[in-house]
Amino acid sequence: MRVSANRDAGNNSARAERLFAASLFVLLTVVMSYPYSVHPASGVLTIGTDTDYCIWALGWDVHAFLHQPFSIFDANIFFPFKHTLAWSENLVGSAILAAPIIWITNNPMLALNLLALASIPLSAYGAYFLARRLGLSQTAAILCGLIFGFSPPRFLRLDQFHLTTIQWVPYALAYLHGYFHTGAKRELRLAVAFFSLQALTSGHGGAMLLLGVLLVVGERLVRGEPIALARRARDLGVIGALMLVPPVLIYLPYRAARVEVGLTRVLDDWSVSTSSFFSSGSHFQTWLMSRLPEWPWLKHEPDALLFPGILPIALAAAAFLVRSRPPSGTRSADYRWLYLAVVLLTLWFAIAPPYGVWRWVYWLPGLNFVRVPSRFMLLGVLGLGVLAGLGFDRLMAARSTVVKTRAAIVIGLLMLGEFAVLPLDVQPYRVDPPSVDTWLATQPKPFAVVEVPLPDSYSVITQERRNTLYMLYSLGHYQPIVQGFSGIQPPRYMDLHWKLVKFPDEVSLRALLDLGVKYAVEHIDLIPPTERDEVAARYEKFKDWLTLEHVDGQGRVYLLHYPRQ
Repeated sequence: MRVSANRDAGNNSARAERLFAASLFVLLTVVMSYPYSVHPASGVLTIGTDTDYCIWALGWDVHAFLHQPFSIFDANIFFPFKHTLAWSENLVGSAILAAPIIWITNNPMLALNLLALASIPLSAYGAYFLARRLGLSQTAAILCGLIFGFSPPRFLRLDQFHLTTIQWVPYALAYLHGYFHTGAKRELRLAVAFFSLQALTSGHGGAMLLLGVLLVVGERLVRGEPIALARRARDLGVIGALMLVPPVLIYLPYRAARVEVGLTRVLDDWSVSTSSFFSSGSHFQTWLMSRLPEWPWLKHEPDALLFPGILPIALAAAAFLVRSRPPSGTRSADYRWLYLAVVLLTLWFAIAPPYGVWRWVYWLPGLNFVRVPSRFMLLGVLGLGVLAGLGFDRLMAARSTVVKTRAAIVIGLLMLGEFAVLPLDVQPYRVDPPSVDTWLATQPKPFAVVEVPLPDSYSVITQERRNTLYMLYSLGHYQPIVQGFSGIQPPRYMDLHWKLVKFPDEVSLRALLDLGVKYAVEHIDLIPPTERDEVAARYEKFKDWLTLEHVDGQGRVYLLHYPRQ
């Protein structure tokens, strides 16, 4: 009876610790991301093509869940091409969570913001959970969570939705460690489940997790763990194998896109400036940088914000410099070299040529999904968090629980002060498809649409911003549109773009009709005022090719057809 009571008390204590950690990370998310955290329906952190794409992708995915679940990758952009959702991040895993929000509010921007915010405490708690699984103390694990959740290299990716949603990585690694430590089948299956969830949520996160898994498995093999493929397969079982089906199914359209339109990753200019490794964007770091000498390599504009903070690095160094051991019965010291390898390898990926390794490995399966290798530094931040927790436990090994707790509070507050970037700059933004686009939803389907006008500009940014705007407009009807924005452009897409700049004329009309486009939606408010008379004259000239179907405010819908004899 006494043993049972002690076990219950231990379980209650563990639950209380987990609840405290989770509540702390949620509270800190609200504070550290203010005012973004309290106004998620009012705007976005960055107005641009990536934000538009992610809002559109969530909206499309949720629509496809109900209307075409088995052809979800045949998204409604770049008509008439297929598998267009596979030309970039598909966000299907996030869309599963976004679906109730979108169904209730019809606001994919709100869903995007809420899921981005949720990624912070989920990431922080995941790092905490991983640290506890590795044997770190409660206080050290919380510090680990603070680093992975709020360190600027990860925290300031909030406006890059496919990069902030890497929250399932530490859970998968934690269960993989648990499997190797206990041999429990449940641990392996949970690791696979979180791997699948991460692969569905973010391809970048899936690539990072794959790298982490390879390092964990490699470390076990070096330490003498048998490969034992037959036993691993039995431990995985039918249930575990079924959990691998979703990422396999996701892979198939990407493979098809590779064949159809040459979706391949080439070795672009992937290097980042040296100053990027010393820049974080936090208030403290900005102040500190202003006090340093005018070294050219340090004052160069950073390409990314990759500096994780002075305190995390100092604590991580303590894991190797402090000789005292963690309390007996823990196994945390076994993992110092593994997570040092995680940090160093991801850093090596990011280093510019000729010293960087990326040019030799970018083509490998999984890694070739990532265009900018410095993004692997997000996995490095997780590794640094684990090392920092290990360092804290070594520093506090001979201290009482009270002293350790007080030290963790002080270090945690200093760390959050070093990380702070608040208040975040929220840009007012709305996603409201015009009424002419929602009117199209009432027409017999399917049909293809072209949205006009297109900007007569050689600026790629100008072109892409107009294309993503029309992608958001297409959420009013979800029918295929000619325009699009993604990781690649289909063959001859820019040829069509320049034809459509002068729409309507015979060249553009024939090109659209040959493609099978049925409707043209004219947004008069997007035509420069000085050009409206000229455009109106073209519509009058080619009225035999166009039948006005609907007018609503500044929008008009035309039916396209060859001149009637």
